[in-house]
Amino acid sequence: MHNFYEIYSNDIRRESKLVKNLTHRSRTIPLCVAKRLAHSNLFVRRKLAACANFMSILQQLKTDNNWHVRFCVTYNPHTPKTILRQLCGDKDIHVRQMARLQIKKRQV
Repeated sequence: MHNFYEIYSNDIRRESKLVKNLTHRSRTIPLCVAKRLAHSNLFVRRKLAACANFMSILQQLKTDNNWHVRFCVTYNPHTPKTILRQLCGDKDIHVRQMARLQIKKRQV
């Protein structure tokens, strides 16, 4: 019988491989998969935040507890300006600065 740590480690490796394969530039993550991954470990959430193109997923990840995930949301080219404007008021300075920079880039 497997202990909890082994099962959890296997889940993390499997999800990380899935995100790595799905986040290749030429592929799109299906919404059903993205919803499941949005509740995963930090590494997976960061990868998802950087490449997701679903408004519902980006809305969820913009309020993530970890600033790295929110930062990746600002860096994502699919993030709409409405979410970027909201992240300009984030509690973390890195997230705020990147959100402002992305808004400026898109205005050019």
